[in-house]
Amino acid sequence: MPVKTLSVQEVNQSRKTNLAPALIVLATFLFCYIQAITELVSFWKHSYVYSYGFLIPAISLYLVWLNKKKLKGIHLIPDYLFGLPFMLCGLLLFILGNRSGVLVIESLSIIVTISGMVLLIFGKRYFLALLFPITYLLFMIPIWDSLMVRLQFPFQNFTAFTAAHLLQLSGVPVYRNAIFLELPNITLEVANVCSGINNLIAVLAIALPLAYVSLKSWPRRIVLVIGGIVIAALSNGLRVAMIGFLSYNGISVTLHGPGHILQALFVSFVGFIVLFIGSWILSDRHSESAISLEPEPISQGNNDSHPCNTINQRICFLAAGILFIAGMYINFVNPSPVPLRSDLKLFPYEIGAYRGSDVSADHNMSEMIHPDVEKERIYKTASGREVNLYIGYLESQKQGKELVNYKSAGFHNGASCENITINANRTVKINKVLSQKDGTSKVIYFWYDLSGTIVADRYYAKMQTAFDAVFKQRSNGAFIMVSSTVDKSKDDPRVFEDAEDFIRVLIPVLHGYLP
Repeated sequence: MPVKTLSVQEVNQSRKTNLAPALIVLATFLFCYIQAITELVSFWKHSYVYSYGFLIPAISLYLVWLNKKKLKGIHLIPDYLFGLPFMLCGLLLFILGNRSGVLVIESLSIIVTISGMVLLIFGKRYFLALLFPITYLLFMIPIWDSLMVRLQFPFQNFTAFTAAHLLQLSGVPVYRNAIFLELPNITLEVANVCSGINNLIAVLAIALPLAYVSLKSWPRRIVLVIGGIVIAALSNGLRVAMIGFLSYNGISVTLHGPGHILQALFVSFVGFIVLFIGSWILSDRHSESAISLEPEPISQGNNDSHPCNTINQRICFLAAGILFIAGMYINFVNPSPVPLRSDLKLFPYEIGAYRGSDVSADHNMSEMIHPDVEKERIYKTASGREVNLYIGYLESQKQGKELVNYKSAGFHNGASCENITINANRTVKINKVLSQKDGTSKVIYFWYDLSGTIVADRYYAKMQTAFDAVFKQRSNGAFIMVSSTVDKSKDDPRVFEDAEDFIRVLIPVLHGYLP
């Protein structure tokens, strides 16, 4: 079948026709998502685990570029049925994530919105051709923490096991007790940060695109990815073994070796080296590249394959308009600050049978939620028992200034829900946790107050904040904490009863100050 050819002028005209609407859509996308992108970049900058995130968009764009000739041969058939709902769903996620201050939801919305835009403007075939570069963007989003937490202890044990055997093979006497390696002159602990699981995510983020680009067959790709992960895991055991060997022989005065070369990044470096060597070995260097850069044959009679597709300008303007409206809402319509009903400086020093005195606010608490107003006091009973009260209030919440964040989430580790009866008609549910720090044990009760609603669950607190921000134009809230020192030698249950009695008389008083 004869192949239709186009003149240079027709090709150039088609490219110019596509360029203007594409730039408009890109500009409105950046206008809408500039806050989320800035926050994500800041997160990569300050996160040791996700510092590789800077590479992910660049690698994704490179994967798209590799397919550019193939993409030119795909006829553009806009998909309203899936594209428009995907795009609107992505923007709704963005609004909810932005208003509740959840970076994960904001970041996920970027991928959902991009998917919707590709479907809406270019069609299903185009989207399927870009499916891997788009889904690969998941590596830039901080969604891997829960997986890493579950795998952390098994990897700690595996690292200790591997390091112990390597030390024994090198002639170093060692006794392994779970994650502890006892040498004659030092005891090494394979701590959470030494498990190597954090660096394995970075290795996996490089392994997948490398296998996709350099290898033709799926079995070889799978072998490369699994091999890179296994070698990286073994290299962490080697790293710990080298630390033990150097310490036992007195070769290095620092724990992580000369120049700190045996820090956790050692795992990533070894993994990357193995990946590139493995891809060279597994690739068929006498055959074509894993990704064909030649366009598919274009036939004159096949309307599904045309080398000079023109983007539908109306659809581009529709997408740009939706993005612009969402961007205007995100950037210029913000929840109104809600001040306290009464100044916390006037908070009573006498609450029931408790008498209070001011103390300086805990610096760690201030750094955790960055409150607009805070108050900390110590209240005592007549018998001298003490309870500590902390109130941190936010007039409005935004990313980086929120009640529930990755720092405050630590409070929920090991916490249980406790029902406190306020009166005959009201029972509230709050969090209770036993904490030990610097040899001191404390019982801590804490909860969130969202416009008079007491919330214990952090996820519900986030959803409530998002709902209030979107539908009520307010995102204020307070973090309340009541704590008391536990004297283990006395084993006196009154410490729990005093704290709970204080909470019963405290909550009605708080309603006079919190909106």
